[in-house]
Amino acid sequence: MAELASTAEPVTETHRDLITADKAATTPGRYEVRRIIEAVQDQPDVMAILQDGDVRPGVTVELGMVDGAVVAISGAHSTELSDDIAHGISVRPV
Repeated sequence: MAELASTAEPVTETHRDLITADKAATTPGRYEVRRIIEAVQDQPDVMAILQDGDVRPGVTVELGMVDGAVVAISGAHSTELSDDIAHGISVRPV
């Protein structure tokens, strides 16, 4: 059983530590994607767009607003997010 023991620090993050991508985009900067809500995950076409744009948990993206739309930039990828999709993505500043 010792091989199952983890030396990692326990996760103390809660939903209160996170903000939605739509809110974060009003303060442009770098954010780590932490969660994508189930309602978004249940939309294969949207998940494909997020995957193509490398917008997924654990990835750091630049969030901002362009012409009133939320935009996530990850590397060479730029992905425009509708308000409802951006609201379903939880991030934290890095």
